[in-house]
Amino acid sequence: QNIGPIALDLDVQAVKASALMSIWAAMMALGKVTFGAMSDHFDNRYLFWIQGSVIIPCLVFLMGEPSFLELSIICGVLGASMGGTLPLVGSIIAARFGPRYFGQAMGLMMPFLTVSSLGYVATGWIRDTTGSYDVALVGLLAILFPCILGMAAMPKLRNP
Repeated sequence: QNIGPIALDLDVQAVKASALMSIWAAMMALGKVTFGAMSDHFDNRYLFWIQGSVIIPCLVFLMGEPSFLELSIICGVLGASMGGTLPLVGSIIAARFGPRYFGQAMGLMMPFLTVSSLGYVATGWIRDTTGSYDVALVGLLAILFPCILGMAAMPKLRNP
């Protein structure tokens, strides 16, 4: 949600900044289909680690002064990765809780997804307060690392 303002801060023209959002949206659609299909065939932990391993360098590159081409690549990679989140979460819940408790587990998780949407607002506020997105991006990295480690602690399913 903040890529447009980030691009404008990097002196990218508004028309090009809107193109970045289009790249992001298209790649999110592709990511949903791709991660959804892969979750039927691969251990969800590995797919989650793939997501994390591509998000980390993108966030680091955003802390620099990426060119428009680099921003385009970052938007494509982040879009595909972030697009895969919801199908992957659904697959993880289905695999871990089964059909009997899927609705209950998904329902308990949804408030956390709703609260996570405040991250966009917080990111904007941090930028307005500090004059940079770097503190917010470091914060996102700080949140991502424990998630990756937590996924490593999740035991492998016996019959995936």
